[in-house]
Amino acid sequence: MAPCIEIASSLVAFAGAAFLTYESLVVRRRIRAQSGLERLRDILNKEGAGKVLTGKHGESLDSTEALQLWFAERTVRYSWVGFILVSLGFVLDLVAKLIRP
Repeated sequence: MAPCIEIASSLVAFAGAAFLTYESLVVRRRIRAQSGLERLRDILNKEGAGKVLTGKHGESLDSTEALQLWFAERTVRYSWVGFILVSLGFVLDLVAKLIRP
């Protein structure tokens, strides 16, 4: 039983590390997307389109801060998932060591 838990702990911890690594690797792409969305927002404002850009819950993305928060939502979710998986991997590893004969 302990070897199975040790293997599971390693896999879960690896999955958590993969989530965290992925998020750190896509930062450049996310910054470019945010910059492009800011330019689009500025063009729409110049043309008088008003507050056309909205988030998935209907919130207006009319300021730079609102755009940054909107882009940060996914990063925060992935960070929590990664943290939970890594923590679960450590707990499983500890349990495996405690029940090992």
